[in-house]
Amino acid sequence: MIKKINSANDLHISILELEQKRIELEMELKQHLSDLSENLKPVNIIKNTLQDAFGSDHTKRNILGTAIGLGSALISGKLLAGKSGTLVRK
Repeated sequence: MIKKINSANDLHISILELEQKRIELEMELKQHLSDLSENLKPVNIIKNTLQDAFGSDHTKRNILGTAIGLGSALISGKLLAGKSGTLVRK
């Protein structure tokens, strides 16, 4: 928004408005930098990554199902391998 400045008073008002805008932008920039530095901390990077990876209920159910499947496969594999090993030895 460009205003036409016709007097010293108009100039003074425009300067005050621009200074106020600069202060607001400066405060906003400081807040963004503070947020950025907080997000770049290693603990927060890990926390945010885990929240993104395990955030949805669907993902949690898929991971739980996969973990149960792998666990049961490992247990049954050990049971079968242990039994077949003893049969061969007999």
